[in-house]
Amino acid sequence: MNVSVAGPTIVTSRAKEALAFYATHFDLVANDYGAGDDCWYWTLTFREHSELSFMTPQGGEADFTGQGMFFYVELPDGAAVDALHGRMGAAGLEASAPVLEDGMYQYWVTDPAGLRLMVHATVPA
Repeated sequence: MNVSVAGPTIVTSRAKEALAFYATHFDLVANDYGAGDDCWYWTLTFREHSELSFMTPQGGEADFTGQGMFFYVELPDGAAVDALHGRMGAAGLEASAPVLEDGMYQYWVTDPAGLRLMVHATVPA
């Protein structure tokens, strides 16, 4: 089997707020599959190989609770981590302080849908 791309879908009534978060902080554009204002499912693509999708609850689906899952975003270096952390802080988002741990320079932040993000860069040994 040859999987070309995979990623989770977060079911949330705050999908549009989450999409705005990723557009603002990661410069990503959501694919609405041509549905426009009637859309209830969107996909964000990170460099063609990783996807994160959001869907408004449909047919009895429950909202994501934020538990038992996190999404990681790897940046090229510590300077990029610090720059994004600074922009998020200036936007009023609560994020942990960046720390060097287990070979990664990282911090944590939560998107509007409740998904925890680990933003990090691998630090050469």
